[in-house]
Amino acid sequence: MTQLRDVPAKELAALQFDDATTFRRAARFAAENKIRAEAPGHSTLIVRISDKQLFEDRGFKFREAKIADPEHVSSQTLSRLRLAGNKM
Repeated sequence: MTQLRDVPAKELAALQFDDATTFRRAARFAAENKIRAEAPGHSTLIVRISDKQLFEDRGFKFREAKIADPEHVSSQTLSRLRLAGNKM
């Protein structure tokens, strides 16, 4: 999958899939159609908001989570997130 590091957080959507099978199908769909996406884990694909419609049209069921821009998150919140990530 292609990286999205150069895309601002406000232009991204996190698609959370209910099960691993649906997530794998969605990831394969993204790769086959050259959709820029990242898979950070927990059955989640991060894609551009403009590409989200492609997954909806294909019939994938997902929940959308908010993506926060690290520049607009307090240092205390970032520290808590880092600690939570290290415990997993």
